[in-house]
Amino acid sequence: EMYCFIYYDIEHNKIRRLVVRALQQQGCIRVQKSVFFARLHRKRYHALTDLLRQIAQLYENHDSIMLLPVGED
Repeated sequence: EMYCFIYYDIEHNKIRRLVVRALQQQGCIRVQKSVFFARLHRKRYHALTDLLRQIAQLYENHDSIMLLPVGED
């Protein structure tokens, strides 16, 4: 297992809702309006990374979605 923070800056409401729904379905916990925390197995982390990358590539954008792995300490 690993811990990570996911944060985003997304302009379009529709895309933002899609990202939020995807994060919640993966068991991520909302920490702030645009920040989530997750405890994931590596396979799920990579699957989530791929999913968010696919969502970001769906449209022309200048938005950002960042995943930041953190240590247990």
